[in-house]
Amino acid sequence: MFIGTFETPVEPSGRIVIPPAFRAAALEGLTVTRGFDRCAQAFPTPIWHDLARRINALPLFVDAARQARSLLFAAATELTPDATGAVLLPRPLLAHAGIASTVVLVGMGAFFELWSPEAWNAASDHLLHSVSRWTGADLPLALAAI
Repeated sequence: MFIGTFETPVEPSGRIVIPPAFRAAALEGLTVTRGFDRCAQAFPTPIWHDLARRINALPLFVDAARQARSLLFAAATELTPDATGAVLLPRPLLAHAGIASTVVLVGMGAFFELWSPEAWNAASDHLLHSVSRWTGADLPLALAAI
């Protein structure tokens, strides 16, 4: 499981070292792709295969389903951490997320996100501001179902 938030340097080649807290869950390999926000998302191989199966089951004639396929599959790449836990992130994904010399890895339970420090700080501030309004009728339905 991916929990916690970690900052790590990005080498000029795009190489990063996955923090020790995330390595065990990443040993089987990762699929990294564009995130729904200005970030990248990294999924362990078994989680990615399940997600891909569910996305592939969506109807082709629904615009949102085609857009989800394009967003996730077109930029996806499979990575295997080396013995030190390092992976080489593709330049297009770094550019999509605005990641330069430092990356913030944010645990999301079954996967993790990769953010530029600036974008993560803004997203985190927005989240903290938004969550204070989650009461009564404003409580997102997805959370109410838990």
